Amino acid sequence: MPQVAEIQPLIISSVSRCALGMVQSWTLGSNASSVTQSANNISIMVPFDLTSHMRISHVWWVNGGTCSGTVDVGLYSLDMTLLCSLGSTTAAGTTAVQCTALGTPYLLTPGYYYMAISVSSSTQTFYKLPALQIGVAGWKMLGCGQVASNHPLATGVTLATFVESGTARVPYFGFASEDIS
Repeated sequence: MPQVAEIQPLIISSVSRCALGMVQSWTLGSNASSVTQSANNISIMVPFDLTSHMRISHVWWVNGGTCSGTVDVGLYSLDMTLLCSLGSTTAAGTTAVQCTALGTPYLLTPGYYYMAISVSSSTQTFYKLPALQIGVAGWKMLGCGQVASNHPLATGVTLATFVESGTARVPYFGFASEDIS
């Protein structure tokens, strides 16, 4: 009789190999930490490349030490069309993964996309990737961007240069095929 292994949930995140996973080697052993978003209503955009189909049904992020306001996580095509998003959702659960179901699951096909996260409050904290030794220029080089006045996430936005803050850090967030909390 063949062995049957448990199927693990599929996860795409800002630190997946298909996104910014390679930057971990650039952080010189630094740890992630709880950091505020530099301003409210700004969405952080992280590019990723998907090589196979994936049905996403949940979005997630890692709250830091302070939960304040609402968060939205979504998916954009390269032309900045909003494909799906959670919608404005109250941040809850300090120093914990917050995972929430999308209203309707979405089937991703192979291709290039942007994942986006935005927050309504400048005091909300997220666990974020360590600051790159090469600073903001490094995030620009990796294709990250931001959009001002984009909470909740909207369609047809214009991607601007990534300047998130002096430390320029990207939150841990992403999509999953099931609840991972």
